[in-house]
Amino acid sequence: MSNSEAVAFSSGDSFHPSDASESDSSQEEDSVYSEFLRKRKPRTSTPSASKTSKQRRSRVLTPMTPASQELHVPETPTTSGTNLSLGQENRIIDYLRSIDRKIDCLSTEVKKLREKISSSKDCRRKEDPKPTIPPRIRTAVHDAYKHAIEDGSEEWVTKMADKKMKVSSDENKETTEAVRRFVKGLYPEVQDGVIQAAVGRYFDSISQKNHKESTGKVDKHKMKMLHYSRRKRKLQWRTSMISKKTGWDEEKKRRVRDAMDITYMSSEEEVNSDEDSFFTVKPLPWRSEEFSGIIAELDSKFEKTQSSRSRRQKIKRVKGNNPSERPKPTLRDGHEWVFV
Repeated sequence: MSNSEAVAFSSGDSFHPSDASESDSSQEEDSVYSEFLRKRKPRTSTPSASKTSKQRRSRVLTPMTPASQELHVPETPTTSGTNLSLGQENRIIDYLRSIDRKIDCLSTEVKKLREKISSSKDCRRKEDPKPTIPPRIRTAVHDAYKHAIEDGSEEWVTKMADKKMKVSSDENKETTEAVRRFVKGLYPEVQDGVIQAAVGRYFDSISQKNHKESTGKVDKHKMKMLHYSRRKRKLQWRTSMISKKTGWDEEKKRRVRDAMDITYMSSEEEVNSDEDSFFTVKPLPWRSEEFSGIIAELDSKFEKTQSSRSRRQKIKRVKGNNPSERPKPTLRDGHEWVFV
């Protein structure tokens, strides 16, 4: 080989091993990309899928450099192609179970709240106080009913064919309205609810009276109320004498005052004769001697506080031989000493 040929060979068409390696690398990349395109499965194109495909293609065509090797772009997984691991499935199941438990707890709380609200409504309904009726309104209703009857109105019908009637029944509306107008005319400042309540109570009292008369219980009821009023009067004066007992200490006064109950008062029967009138006291067989002695001391103290005129007008009381037939009252805490 001549020198000119050697120069031409070395300057123009010289061959280097590096050139061969670069050519082989380019051919290998083309074959890999062609194989990737041939094996790739076709799928429905969506905006997100198309974008992901372009990103993958750009990464394949981009020459790998140290900088590009370190760069990692996370792909957004699609719902259709997501495969959950066993741990992820267990976490989801645990989460759903916790939600079920919370729902059960909330359902229990709601049930308790509903029961509480229903109970509070029932309590308020039971504890709803009736309107207070002044004595002047009660008297006015009594007079109004009497005036309405004298003026031509029909008497209230309290019962018809074994059916209890009401003050608002059709048979009683005319008389009820006449009574209401009469009372409202006398006391226009009084609320309608108070007047209506007073009219209703007076109607109930007439209904009870008619029922007792029809069943023959009027005399028995009068006697029962008479005995009750006598025992109530004895309870009142005996209670008032406790504070005036100078020989008793405060502890004994408190103990006796706590035991003052109308059910512990003895019953009396009035005896009338041509010569004298007196009360026969029926002793209570279940009352202790200690409590009976306390009662005797209070009665003696009461007689000493009365005026001469009051003592003369007072009907004397005589202890009877026949004991009372009233049953023993229910025992209360702290009242054990009252009974035998």
